[in-house]
Amino acid sequence: MMPIEPPSFTDRAAAACPGHAELALALAAEFGSVDVAAADAQLDLVAVELADARTLPAVDQLRALADAMRAFAVVEPHVGSRDLRVDTALAACEGHALALVPIAVEAGRRAGLPVGVIGDGARHLVAHRAVEEPVALEFGPAGPGLRGADETSMTWRCAHQLSFTTLGVLVNRGTRGGDLGLALQAAELRLALPLGDDVRRCQEGMLKRLRARLN
Repeated sequence: MMPIEPPSFTDRAAAACPGHAELALALAAEFGSVDVAAADAQLDLVAVELADARTLPAVDQLRALADAMRAFAVVEPHVGSRDLRVDTALAACEGHALALVPIAVEAGRRAGLPVGVIGDGARHLVAHRAVEEPVALEFGPAGPGLRGADETSMTWRCAHQLSFTTLGVLVNRGTRGGDLGLALQAAELRLALPLGDDVRRCQEGMLKRLRARLN
């Protein structure tokens, strides 16, 4: 199992196709010190629990992944960045669903399971590329479990898109909670991601308005 490289969000965001956990760890490092070796070892421990899952049918592989992730509680304190950091989620066995999703995908990948992220902008689930049924692994208040996935609205989401969503949560938290430093940092980091022209102009406008609130 290859360890994740030391994080640099700008460098990783510029890559064509970074792994979900790789980019999420790089993002976490923007908000605090990250022990990459410890996070890597913890990801391996989750993957070890899936050692026999590779031989199972596709849906059962998803169930096995859900079982392996039951050690992680879903929390959403609505303040700060801690629950959205993959490294702290691994260390504390709890975190926001947006932090648990890349953990599940990376553990599955290390175990040889063809899983990825699907989403509709509001929900982000772990899906199996060979599962024919419209089901996927979702992290809800009751913990991880297989839920229905609306095929008409769910699309595959790359690491860039997941990070864009995570940073959006941080912008909203900082704006609502009066933590403009957090909102500004998150808004600035969004601009390191590959964005279309219209989206980039929108994000630049948001950043400009946030900066104006400091004056």
